[in-house]
Amino acid sequence: MVKVKMRKLFLCILGFMVHLVHSAAVSISNKEEEASIIFAGDISMDKPIRNGNESACAYSDLMKGMTKYFTSVDYNLVNVEAPFVTRKMAKHQQFPGKGINNMQWEESVVGLVKAGIKGATLANNHMTDFGGDGVALTRKILKDNGIDVIGLSYGNKPPYGKQKPLLKDINGIRIAFLGYCGDIIGECKMYRKGSEQGPALLTKETVRDDIKELNKIKPPIDHIITFVHWGKEYMSIPNEEQRQLAIELRKLGVKVIVGSHPHVKQGHEWINGTLVHYSLGNFLFHPHYTFMGELKGRKDKGELHQRAIEQSKLSRGPAGFTELFKIILTKDNIKAAYFLPVRVHIDNTTSCLYPKERKENDWKEICGPSDDNCYYPRTAPKP
Repeated sequence: MVKVKMRKLFLCILGFMVHLVHSAAVSISNKEEEASIIFAGDISMDKPIRNGNESACAYSDLMKGMTKYFTSVDYNLVNVEAPFVTRKMAKHQQFPGKGINNMQWEESVVGLVKAGIKGATLANNHMTDFGGDGVALTRKILKDNGIDVIGLSYGNKPPYGKQKPLLKDINGIRIAFLGYCGDIIGECKMYRKGSEQGPALLTKETVRDDIKELNKIKPPIDHIITFVHWGKEYMSIPNEEQRQLAIELRKLGVKVIVGSHPHVKQGHEWINGTLVHYSLGNFLFHPHYTFMGELKGRKDKGELHQRAIEQSKLSRGPAGFTELFKIILTKDNIKAAYFLPVRVHIDNTTSCLYPKERKENDWKEICGPSDDNCYYPRTAPKP
């Protein structure tokens, strides 16, 4: 009788252990079928962060408050909007009449590394400010530090060569990343000329051809994500051109569209199952008024000065607000999407910038009840 009871007890314990193992296996399996990605906006460690031959700020400290978020997901991607240059390269602007030429010293890459950045788009209207050499150095520095690069095309005159997509296999989910520079008042096309490598330009034909090549890849790509530089600076509402481009990208099969360039946040929406975030705003990027000292002698100095005064107000207004954008993908769909409100703090003594969440881990559902920046319709269609 005792042996029978012991046998039953043993079988119960064994059954319980099998259940635990099975539950753990299911949990692991489910985790492996999800991919989490965080996106952040414009980053430039130019003036006043960059100051002479030494930094006014400790590069490694600038984004340290965000490291826990960047490293909490499977992958992350940001917009690097200033080429890395040497001291010698800094003396030779590709477009001296442009007014604002962004640049950052080579050693400032430590700020990205310490923050845990894994990927960067270089498709923006400042990447060729110091010519193809600046682009090449930027690409090299990022790759040497383990940071992936998207958004580049090759050749010094149109039509430029196709960009090489970034392909990532994250927990069994195959994702292709592409970066594009939209025709921002002609700047993307204008400043792309003359450089052996530079931002990939956003046209219907370019994207169509890129995605046509992606569709040939075996095993097939599960999701296509684009990081697009578009819109008008300091406008908090996307324009009609942006929305029409988003519709075209969706038709071509893009699942997630992330925007940059306006330097302020713009809203987001679902377009027939494609999630569009029109602009993440500045993440580590001073408003343009900080550059005005470089415009001495210009005939339009008065007009620029007045513009500088107006924009300076934005450093503690719209341009000082940004967010982290997080998505969770399954093999077939977008399982969830969230944003984390972030405030860019400015040190009044050093003018250093420090992005910091307004409330720790206060992630909000995209187009959820507490999201007041979602366009109609507020929910994604069921898969």
